[in-house]
Amino acid sequence: MREMRRRLSSMIALGLTVGAFLYISALGPDPGAGDLPSDAKPIRVTPVNQAGAKAPESEWLGTMSRAEFPATVVVRSEGAWKAFWRRCHPGDPPQVDFRKNFILGAYAGRQTTGGYSIHVVAIEETPTELVVRFEVTVPGPNDMVTQVLTSPYHLKVVPRSNKKIRFEGKVLEPAGLSPSERRRFTESAASYLRSFWKLDLGGEAAI
Repeated sequence: MREMRRRLSSMIALGLTVGAFLYISALGPDPGAGDLPSDAKPIRVTPVNQAGAKAPESEWLGTMSRAEFPATVVVRSEGAWKAFWRRCHPGDPPQVDFRKNFILGAYAGRQTTGGYSIHVVAIEETPTELVVRFEVTVPGPNDMVTQVLTSPYHLKVVPRSNKKIRFEGKVLEPAGLSPSERRRFTESAASYLRSFWKLDLGGEAAI
């Protein structure tokens, strides 16, 4: 129980420095706010590439980024992408055609053990906005985890859009919580989602 409280407490002690992620601007409500209208439709995530060349990746998912704190991310230009990737990941940035695409994603922030992950589970388009849904997985009190620092992330390439972008986040409840632990988890998860920084890099955010 003490370990679970420590994990839940560590989730809410998160933030993001300007130097780590370059530019900051609001992308709409806090993650988890609002509902989709009935006419929302999913966006297909497809790589775009020059004829005859190897198709680039359309998403990147892992647990070992350099991001210290949680954030939702929009990257709209090649220059911003290169700078952002090199600050948060090793190696050269993957190829992306920003004339036709841009990048949406989320970072869970630095965690003290394994067992954490973050996934963009849906990107849906309405007449006025793009809604990006993501889920965060956290270890439960009885889970065996690796004792290593992790920093989960998930980025996706999607067709370019000038619509407003709204992120909705959810922290999945781990198994094995007692009623009192469940109440603390619910409070900590809500605080954690509110702590996400909202980054829009390389262009103007839709208003």
